[in-house]
Amino acid sequence: MKPLALLAFGCTLAGCGGAFDAHLAGFYAANGGSAGNPTPAPTTGPVTSGCATGTSATSSGSTVLVLMSEGLTVGTSSAGPIAGYLDNAVPGVQSQPVIVTVTGTTPTPTVQFFNAEPTGSAVVHSAAAVTGTSFPTTFAFDPTLQVADGTVIAQTGWSTGPVNPQCYSRTFAVSVTGTFLFGDLQLFSSTSIGGVGMRGVISAQ
Repeated sequence: MKPLALLAFGCTLAGCGGAFDAHLAGFYAANGGSAGNPTPAPTTGPVTSGCATGTSATSSGSTVLVLMSEGLTVGTSSAGPIAGYLDNAVPGVQSQPVIVTVTGTTPTPTVQFFNAEPTGSAVVHSAAAVTGTSFPTTFAFDPTLQVADGTVIAQTGWSTGPVNPQCYSRTFAVSVTGTFLFGDLQLFSSTSIGGVGMRGVISAQ
């Protein structure tokens, strides 16, 4: 893997908050919601649902922050259509998802997910490993992934579990190269976003 650089979805946590808040506010304004009050500090603490809480991530590491919302259009990837997962670092108000691109090994990059549905919403989102190199129409997730599981992005065995609105997931290390598919535990097989369920791609280079 190349020297550390986070492309498209990159943001160093120590300098991430202001840009994140501004982008989130713009996203909500474009989708008819309000910014609310997101949990202030992404963490590595294990959770089964709700918000990750505890010691915040240190500025020595870099975390790729991914927003989750049904208020998006459909994007494209070599694995098939993607929807529902948005780059926090892309400038301006975005309505279309892109592939999560991570490069580098020192320090080990991590990925963290944030449920960007507005305060007061009851919509729970998640991200969990989908096996294979292309998206199936429907997918049966391993029952163990229905709660937060794993700490490393891989072809199998990791999940945010349910993440409540305005809450962060645990973080996941990206320590090997490859293409990793993932999707929402409840909405992967739905047609809720332009005829496509919630699904995304992580490209580790």
